[in-house]
Amino acid sequence: MILLDNLEDSELEKIKREAPIFALFQAVGKYNYIIYAITEDINSFCQEFLSSEHFQIYPIISSIPDNYNPFDLQVKHPEPIKEDKKLILDKKDYKLLYHLSKSPLSPTIKLSEETGLDPKTIKLRIEKMIDANLIQKIRFAANIFKIGVTAYFVKLDIIPKNKQKILTTIRANNYSGFVYETHTGFFLWYMPPSHAELFEFTKTLEHLDKTIKIDAMQSVDILKIETVPKAVLEIFKQKYQ
Repeated sequence: MILLDNLEDSELEKIKREAPIFALFQAVGKYNYIIYAITEDINSFCQEFLSSEHFQIYPIISSIPDNYNPFDLQVKHPEPIKEDKKLILDKKDYKLLYHLSKSPLSPTIKLSEETGLDPKTIKLRIEKMIDANLIQKIRFAANIFKIGVTAYFVKLDIIPKNKQKILTTIRANNYSGFVYETHTGFFLWYMPPSHAELFEFTKTLEHLDKTIKIDAMQSVDILKIETVPKAVLEIFKQKYQ
């Protein structure tokens, strides 16, 4: 995760066009741009795309699935966090991941035609990846801007011994979205009907942890989002060829 105060127009366009990123957001707050980069060499990434900017870098060590439930639907809440399991993938797995990532809603019969695997094998391999937390399910999606909801990107700096109790509180809140863990805390999306809910949420966190540091940035535009970036697809393709 990269946080920036500013981006030149030329840099912004180059990032949108060429950078291996999951998402790029514009925000109002302490930082004005949020980049979720996918790279094995962050130094080269910054040299190529951010050579004239000041920024903060936070490696993501785990991603916790969306838990957003603003309408209090009768679903399991919060969803249990799956343990990451080590899984050795073969060429067939990577080929399946490639085609599944390109078209997540493809029926099994189409995946079978594209991968050469029979439907039963596809089902078993996908279940294996879900169990290992390699594939995460998204329960539903809503266009929050159309229903009048404000999206905040919240940065939490937390001492290690308090991370678990803070995470439990985050995931019990109906307005919390995806959570990204770093070595020093969490980033999360928080999407309440108004700023009042955000205020109450931050007060709750501060009551739990007197040392917590909170920065909330309001998202004003989604400049780019790719659920599976082209760079990741290329890795899958190279692995099965």
